[in-house]
This record gives sequence, structure tokens and C-alpha cells, in this order.
Amino acid sequence: MGTGVDLYVPSLPAITNYYHTSAHIIQLTISFYILGYGIGQLLLGILSDSIGRRKTLIVSALLYTIVSFLCIYAPNPYSLNALRFLQGIFIAGLGVSVRSIAVDCFSGLDLTKAMTYISISWSLGPIIGPFMGSYIQHYFDWQANFIYFGIYGLSIFIYAAITLPETIKEQHPLVFTNILSTIVNILKNKSFVLGSIIASLFYAVIASFNIVGPFLIQVTMHYSVITYGHIALLLGAGYFLGNVSNRFLINYINPIRLAGVAIIAALFVAIILFILGLIAPMNIYIIVIPVILIFYLLGHAFPNIVADIISFCPIKAGSVNALQGSIMAGGVFIFTTIAASLKATSQIPLATLYVVLLTCSLVLFLNTIGFKQNVNH
Repeated sequence: MGTGVDLYVPSLPAITNYYHTSAHIIQLTISFYILGYGIGQLLLGILSDSIGRRKTLIVSALLYTIVSFLCIYAPNPYSLNALRFLQGIFIAGLGVSVRSIAVDCFSGLDLTKAMTYISISWSLGPIIGPFMGSYIQHYFDWQANFIYFGIYGLSIFIYAAITLPETIKEQHPLVFTNILSTIVNILKNKSFVLGSIIASLFYAVIASFNIVGPFLIQVTMHYSVITYGHIALLLGAGYFLGNVSNRFLINYINPIRLAGVAIIAALFVAIILFILGLIAPMNIYIIVIPVILIFYLLGHAFPNIVADIISFCPIKAGSVNALQGSIMAGGVFIFTTIAASLKATSQIPLATLYVVLLTCSLVLFLNTIGFKQNVNH
């Protein structure tokens, strides 16, 4: 899912020029992709509880492959946005199936470890994606990114069709009243809802840089697309290392407590990023170094919060994952749409958004902890 954003982010300015349109219209290709991801999870996650993880994943991979190749021939930016929306729906079938498989197979601390491994895999997108995408854009053109997506989806389809077993122990009939009852019961859990919103704020922090960063680095600061790819590689490495160190630390520190410390530290760094934008001349270092630190800290917070959310109801893991992913993607869609309207003339707008997002994360996190303590008492 992450690669679907990160690989072609370096090409956003080139796509804007290709269609002779505004940057805002092209930045929305990310927002619509995430919106499709949210809606797709709600539909396909619930469906996976009925027809199984294997069928959901394989069919989603095939449809994702077809839509990816169609993006190459999009005649205008509006049809590209529509295809990106469909791409998001079908990649959701992969994402929600994988997380549900983790819940089918693990519980407790083992589930937290499994989610950390999934998060580490996801973090390879921000590491490898922009780095590869910058060279794809430099040597080929933006359409080559979607050729890559198509080949990647086809590879998943073939591999899953051959090797993936069915992991769900009990399939639930696809009855509308039962589905509605399940959704209502899940949404009654305040910790689940607040945790899902917190996860959306975390991911919005990462996605916001994908929207603002290419124009800030390439257009405003006049660095090459290759340089942007190297910068994005460092940012992704920061998140990846955060996941790796989190995998080690959760053996010794309570995962939720570790997430809380990471949120506070990330907010502190975001405030520093904002202050540096006010008092120092803009340069690449005062932007990149704080953002790397924020991504590193989110590598500790994100998998622990998500593991806590999806362990809520292991019997219907697909539905739980669907709602969690939909709430998260809906929040990210809202905030990335806001990010697309920010002026990429300095780091101040991005830093301001980071401070707002992380402050909201901290407030909701403390609210969640307080709610759980009251329930336990």
C-alpha cells in the first residue's frame, strides 16, 4: 500500500506538467488512492470474514494489476484520479487480508511482534519506493511507475494463488443484519475508535510529506528528482529503524507506554522543526533531519497502537481490520487533502500541520489511556 504512494511521489511535478494542470489536482491522486483504500477495507475486510482471506487477497491482486496498467493510458488527470481511487480499493483487499491473517495466527505479544514485522515490511515502501521512483522518472517517465505497479500486483497474484493457505477458522455468513450488528458493536468500543483515529493521524504525518515534499524540495529549493529520491530514502530508513528498534524494545517495555513516549518526543521534534523555520534560513538539513527523527519515533508508535486496536475482537478479525483501516484511511484522506492545499514555499506550513497532528494524537492517546484505566477499575 505504501509503495503505491511512495514510488511515484518523485514524479508528481512531471505528471503535473504532462497534463498541464495544477499541482493540487495531481496531489489529489494520493488522497483519492487513500480514500479508496479506506472504502475498500470496509467492503473487502467484511467480505473476507465470509469468503476467506485467500479468495479476497487473490481477486484483489488481480484487479489491482488490471487497474495499474490502465493508469498508464489515463487521458486526463480526472480519469487518473478515478483509477487511483480504484487502485486504492483493490490494494485494500491485500492490506486487510494480511492483517487479518496475522490475527488468525497470533495473539498477545506474538501479535504485536507480527504487526511489527508487517509494519517493517510496509516501511520498505517509503525506503525503496521514492529511491526507485526517482531513477524511474529520471531514465524513463511517470508511466513506468504504473508498469511497475502492474508487474508487482501480478507477482503477488501468482505467488498467493500458488502458496497461500486459508487461515480463517470460521467463515461467517454474509448477512446484512449480522454485519451491521457487528459494526455497531465494534464502534461502541471507545478505545477502538480513538486508537483508529490516532493511527490515522500517524499515517497522515508520513503521507503529508509525500504530498508537500516533492514540490518543496524539487520546485522551491531546486533540487533534482534524484536528490529527492535520496532524501526520501533517508526518511524511509528512519521509519524502518524505528520499527526494528521497537521490535527489540517491546520485550522490555510495555508497547502502549513506549508508544506514548514516542508521541511526546515526535511532538517535541515537530515544534523544533517549526521554530527552525522561523529563525533560520531555509536549507535542506533543518527540514530533513527533524522529519527523519519524527518518522523514526512513529516507527515505535504506529505498530503498537495498531496491534492494540486489532486485538479487540479476534473472532471477526476481518471486520475489525476493515473498520480500523477505514477510519484510519478516512482521516488520512481529510488531512492529505488539507496538505495538498498547503503552499510549498517553506517548511512552516508542513511543520504547522505536524504540530497539529501530533498534538491531537497525544490528546487522544491520553484520553484512551484514561478510558482504559476507568474500565479496568
